[in-house]
Amino acid sequence: MVGNIRFSSGGFPARYADKMSSALDISYRDPMSFEMSGTASLMGGSLSIGQNSGIFSQLHGLRLRKNNSLLSSLDTKGEYDPTYFDYQTNMTLKASEKFSVNLLGNISVNDFRFQPTDRETSFGTVSDIKHFRVYFDGAEKDKFETYLANLSFNYNRSRRSSFSISIGAFMTNELVSYDISGEYWLDQAGTSGENGLQSGGELGIGKYMEHSRNRLKASVLSASLRGKSVAGRNNFSYGATFEHHNFHDRTKEWEWRDSAGYSLPTLPSGVHLISNLSSKQDVKTNRISAFIEDALYFETSKSFIALNAGLRASYWDFNREFLISPRVNISVSPSGNRNLKYRAAVGIYYQSPFYKEYREAIKDDLGNTYVKLNDKIKSPRSIQVVVGADYIFRAMNRPFKITGEAYYKNLKNLISYEYDNLKVTYSGVNDSKGYAMGLDFKLFGQFVPGSDSWISFSVMKTQQTLRGKKVPLPTDQRYSIGLYFTDYFPKFPKLKFSLRGIIADGLTVTPPRISRADAFFRAPSYKRVDIGLTYQLLGESSDGVRPYNFWRHFKSIDVGVELFNLFDISNVSSYYWVTDVNGIQYAVPNYLTRRQLNFKISFKI
Repeated sequence: MVGNIRFSSGGFPARYADKMSSALDISYRDPMSFEMSGTASLMGGSLSIGQNSGIFSQLHGLRLRKNNSLLSSLDTKGEYDPTYFDYQTNMTLKASEKFSVNLLGNISVNDFRFQPTDRETSFGTVSDIKHFRVYFDGAEKDKFETYLANLSFNYNRSRRSSFSISIGAFMTNELVSYDISGEYWLDQAGTSGENGLQSGGELGIGKYMEHSRNRLKASVLSASLRGKSVAGRNNFSYGATFEHHNFHDRTKEWEWRDSAGYSLPTLPSGVHLISNLSSKQDVKTNRISAFIEDALYFETSKSFIALNAGLRASYWDFNREFLISPRVNISVSPSGNRNLKYRAAVGIYYQSPFYKEYREAIKDDLGNTYVKLNDKIKSPRSIQVVVGADYIFRAMNRPFKITGEAYYKNLKNLISYEYDNLKVTYSGVNDSKGYAMGLDFKLFGQFVPGSDSWISFSVMKTQQTLRGKKVPLPTDQRYSIGLYFTDYFPKFPKLKFSLRGIIADGLTVTPPRISRADAFFRAPSYKRVDIGLTYQLLGESSDGVRPYNFWRHFKSIDVGVELFNLFDISNVSSYYWVTDVNGIQYAVPNYLTRRQLNFKISFKI
């Protein structure tokens, strides 16, 4: 369904809204005529249908995933029932040469049901092996729904000017519900002493109970006006947007923990919960934003230059904050080599907090924690400088492209956050500042004719000053190497081989409810290799003539097999934390799925 994808790691123009880190621009394509494609595998399937009559075009996509087989290989045993469904549509009515109407829609429903039974994990080093066991009771039921629709009316007044009016709506409904209890044992499995004797012992034994009834409903209604005008060499783009946000938050969660017969925390006043949080909030806010940018294209005797300068302004009535964001981009291509392009960008970027980012947890005198909305919050700010180069060339009579980019981002008014497994908790206040810098390189091309491949390499360093201490950001990943390679077998052009691999540094991790200013460590690096084989059962014949039977309706039919995590590497996704009676916490790793086999079939009509 995708026609074009543009990604910017920073320094993007003013039209890309108030984002502080990166921008992803995805354009849907218009089908040429009737088309259909689909894929079915052991993990789900997808279906895409498109049609174009010249006046009306439509494109629809469906995806359904059932990852039971993947989750069944985890250390935690139980009944997994996850369902992920989404539907996308893009429809355009061309009423005339100058006027058209477009409808973009998306529905996403993620339903996760889990009833754990037991778990057994061994971890540590060869000389220090620990063994963790836990028996569960209870269940978890989570549901995340997202609905998006945007209706736009487009008017092309002439080749030099166009306008569009858009009305959009975004709604999300999050439900997290669980009641899970467990009894656990953490043992020293055995260590080798000086005499080669094995020693072991019990490190921790306890019980815990977790309860949650959290629901968040959010809606964003928007109306915007955009336009483009050409005046001489100036290509102006401008627009204004009004947004109305509505949030309904009901949170009730708590955790009780017992270690060696003592309720944690051990206080003389009675039995206490180790953590609890409640929230009952209904809030409505409004945002207004506008931008204008000018793109200039001109040529000198030595180079072709593209210059884009823009200004973005916004106002948010929740904290009465007015922001101005200037941005400049420039690219230069030498006249003697248009395949080479140098580019640079600089700008000030803000990212207005969404609801969960300005929720501040306040603890009362009784030890209970409740949510207070911080109307003094400020939008995090980033001053960005980006330089890069792109070079298109041919080698082995095939097209290639290499890109390189260096960036530095000065960060201020950051809202610190920590994550526990998949849960992200924000501090709700502007409590840190810092920077992020790095290098990105990517080589893209066709090592084999008609088959795309790429290899990428990235290095990054981040730092934030939090409560007077210099620590890395939660997204700090110091290096990453990725590879995707495809090839056809000699003498068997219908048989295609693919290889995907990645090596990436581990992210920093903190214990639950503890800031990285107090303690953190880095998880092990992530390593994974996937391979796949695809065989074309049906395709274009050498003479281009299709058989006159049922199969003539198909452009191609492919069958394939995929082997995920070829080397069966145990990658760590998060940690399960165990606390003993002395308050010492042990990080028990949660491992991602091991080696998995998948079969699939795909077709195009």
